Amino acid sequence: MSATFPTNASRADMSTSHQDGPSYAAGKHPFLVCYDYGMGGLWGVMMARSEDEIRVKYPELVIVTERPPWMTDEIYQRTLDNETHDIDEAPWGMLNGLMAARHKRGSDADS
Repeated sequence: MSATFPTNASRADMSTSHQDGPSYAAGKHPFLVCYDYGMGGLWGVMMARSEDEIRVKYPELVIVTERPPWMTDEIYQRTLDNETHDIDEAPWGMLNGLMAARHKRGSDADS
């Protein structure tokens, strides 16, 4: 499920950082993602080969095709610097909340 928000920044604008990193060499591209935990959202950038790859591994994430209007260049850069995740690496940061909720749902289902 992709979300589209009116904005002045496209996906091409999102990839200005990390262009020479190892993820690009592995055929991965940056995708802006949001984990909506019900009372707000946690934002990050997922380096992946495709949107489908993200949907399979993290179906809870919304893939955002355009930056929302409130996400300034400064906020986006902070997101890149602090919450860029590689699809093939262990979850950390914003993904910890997603994984904890997933674990809790699984535990609740077992009860």
